[in-house]
Amino acid sequence: MEHIEQYLAKSKRLADLKIVDQQSIFDYSDAKFAEEYDANYGFYQKNLENAYDKYLIEPASVFYRSSFSINAYAEKSNENYVICFHMGLMHYLFETFLEKLDCSKGVCELNYEEEVELLDNPLEIIMYQVCVHFTFYHEMGHLVQKSDSLKSKLYESLSGEGNFNIERHILELDADEFSARFICNHMFLYGDRVFNEDYSDKRIEFMLVYVCSSILIYMLSFGGRNLPLYYKERTHPHPVIRVMSFITMTVIYVVDVLKQRGIELNTEPKSIVDKALIFTNIVTENLYEEDPIEKFIHEKDEHQAEIVAYILELKALRENRNDLALSKYDQTVKN
Repeated sequence: MEHIEQYLAKSKRLADLKIVDQQSIFDYSDAKFAEEYDANYGFYQKNLENAYDKYLIEPASVFYRSSFSINAYAEKSNENYVICFHMGLMHYLFETFLEKLDCSKGVCELNYEEEVELLDNPLEIIMYQVCVHFTFYHEMGHLVQKSDSLKSKLYESLSGEGNFNIERHILELDADEFSARFICNHMFLYGDRVFNEDYSDKRIEFMLVYVCSSILIYMLSFGGRNLPLYYKERTHPHPVIRVMSFITMTVIYVVDVLKQRGIELNTEPKSIVDKALIFTNIVTENLYEEDPIEKFIHEKDEHQAEIVAYILELKALRENRNDLALSKYDQTVKN
């Protein structure tokens, strides 16, 4: 494995600095999916190092924690920036997307056979990569924010357990949108290659459907999905709110990028959302004991006005906030 020595050395440095406990560092050398652990570490550590100058987050390290809980966190400790993936989260993503998920029925139902034929990896692997990207760039967004909360670990905590704080909800949706920008950029880089920059409405729709479906599966795979819909409660917005915000901002950003390329998307955004829900419902039919997708659809339809109002309220509170990750991202693009 190409990166294991660097990983162990950097992780030991974190332990020497008393940032992490040596016993909590996960040595993936002999683990199931060791190659995936190694490839992810190499990719994300390099991305962090490339971000040093843009976002002033040096030094920064990625490490895996020996914990079976499905979680991740960002932290600043002892003047070091850290992104931690729990082993439990990584194993869950590996097993769900690389072993259990089968997208073939969804592809057939929505007539995406031609698009899938052009891919150089199975769609399940691409969707798995979207989810790991989401986690990494979300946590990187917290590093870029440099909020006071970063000193005490900002956990992903999809159940949102903890006391409500409007600022925390702002930070979470900001980190989600920061992550969405990077995921869309990766999506276009990949699409440019496999589609030779030839984007029909169908190909754009396909890319948006698999990205949005990936995040929908990710968000609805954890405990928070069973909570009644809430607004001003807990540390994180409800998963339904986060998913709807992510999908909305992703579609808006993709439409903007296409316009810059001289391409007009003729497919209605609502149609893309509907197809992402249909696709997700089909491909997850054997994934869950209960059906969180049907519950998501019901809550989205039943409470759409309130969900949109809360997303817009948080968006308004983020206006002109130069300390937030998305604002800093936009500034780096302008420069």
